[in-house]
Amino acid sequence: MTTQPGEVPADNSPNVVYTERIFGLWTNLLFGLAFLALLVTLLVLPPMLSGGADTIVFWTAFGLLILVALFWVPLSNLRVIIGENGFEVRIGFFHLSRPWSAVTGTRRDSREGSFYGGWGVKGRKVDGKWIQAFTTVKQPRVVIMLEDTDYRELVFSTRRPDEVLELIEQYAGPFG
Repeated sequence: MTTQPGEVPADNSPNVVYTERIFGLWTNLLFGLAFLALLVTLLVLPPMLSGGADTIVFWTAFGLLILVALFWVPLSNLRVIIGENGFEVRIGFFHLSRPWSAVTGTRRDSREGSFYGGWGVKGRKVDGKWIQAFTTVKQPRVVIMLEDTDYRELVFSTRRPDEVLELIEQYAGPFG
């Protein structure tokens, strides 16, 4: 499977040069506790059911258990994919991918972690332009400046910022 110019490769593509997954401790802990609480509710509740309103509680808890399970896995990790033709950053259903031709610069992020509000996907306007952030709590962050009508910058966390910056410079640079 090959990618076309400007297309970002899939995780398992031979054109991928770097991938990283960062699992969110607190996200997994919260989803895990919610799942466990709903599971215990479903195991304890049936012997106590007498019909009527109790049945609604059972099916509501069952539906919530399914929802928690469906959202838990995709939202539990941040994924960075760097390919020969572009990059993609993803948390669950939220992602941003661009070809290297859209990149105008890169740097390490020097803002405080609280600027982005912790783990997750955030959008924020700074000086009238949108910044899209895919961040974790403790890892350093990289900023990619974009020639984009929607987002001026993409900020994402990574365990290896120097390696990521070097790859971006290699594929999208040089930046002056």
